[in-house]
Amino acid sequence: MGVQVRIHDVDESAFDGFPTSFQWSLGTYLRLVVGEALPQALERVVYLDADLLVRRDIGALYDLALNGHPVAALTTSRDPQTVDRYLDYCRDERPPSVAMFNAGVMLVDLRLWRASESGQEAAAFLRRHRDSVRQVDQDALNALFGHDFEPLNASWNVMLGRTKNPNLFPSQKLIDVTLPFHQASLDQPAIYHFVTSFKPWSKDGLRHRFGGQWHAELRRSGWFDSSMEVAAWYARWFSANAIRMTRDLPMGLLRRVRGRPRYRPGGWMELKTEGTA
Repeated sequence: MGVQVRIHDVDESAFDGFPTSFQWSLGTYLRLVVGEALPQALERVVYLDADLLVRRDIGALYDLALNGHPVAALTTSRDPQTVDRYLDYCRDERPPSVAMFNAGVMLVDLRLWRASESGQEAAAFLRRHRDSVRQVDQDALNALFGHDFEPLNASWNVMLGRTKNPNLFPSQKLIDVTLPFHQASLDQPAIYHFVTSFKPWSKDGLRHRFGGQWHAELRRSGWFDSSMEVAAWYARWFSANAIRMTRDLPMGLLRRVRGRPRYRPGGWMELKTEGTA
């Protein structure tokens, strides 16, 4: 297909002191250094999270008009009051935002990104608010661009998952998280985004409704050199799933008996900080 893969080394010391958790590793911050890590001649870039399944050519995403905005991303809230509540800890230092976006799929104008030193600004934000951020660098990017981004068609970031977390979706126990006002754009999904901890490769991934598609793409991806490697990988995966499910079953039953939610309020916001005392 004529695709070239270039690996760019990034010094992780650039992320010293950034908050991490079981959900967010230092890898999530790589998008903040696109301006420095990528060739200066490159004028735009498509950023993709790792928990995606791409179903269509992303060349069309790369060619989208940004209309003068530094980034394009999927809108996740159009309610200014919701945005203000979510980013209340930095209300005095950011422009008024009328929307929020998910940063898992972004088209970035590198000229505007570099000119405004967006990566450095986001890094400074994270160091100032490392004890307050809810979704780490996504908070920083929304604080910077929540008033100045191009909305993506939802087909480019079909967010799929389930949660019992009352902080995220207090009115529903188990849901698909694609937002209602995006439904009309999902006739031909281009990218599935496995948000929340429920993913095709997770401990209960066998029950994921898109798990079959993900595993089919994994097998044809060229990641494995032989059918023996495929068999060995799946043997380890099934074994790990069986062990985890057996281990978690008693606690799951106990929660049901006690009527307690799987995630306690505030639990998803508790972060540890690396590089600090």
